Amino acid sequence: LARLNHPGIVGLLEGGTTADGLSWFTMEFIEGQDLLSYVRTNGLTLKERVGLIIQLCKAIEIAHQNLFVHREPRP
Repeated sequence: LARLNHPGIVGLLEGGTTADGLSWFTMEFIEGQDLLSYVRTNGLTLKERVGLIIQLCKAIEIAHQNLFVHREPRP
């Protein structure tokens, strides 16, 4: 993750393992809104929404090409 360089991928700052064996990492803080709030707040058109999805897919493609798999945590 630390070697990924893409404007749509947040940077990794540090990582490690706790004394209990749990993995951890810190990422740069990005000021802003989540995607859904951004779309609603800015009244994006369908074309603009699709453009955002394309940007998101390109970032995920870069991550996959670098053998990094993105997963959302389960609720």
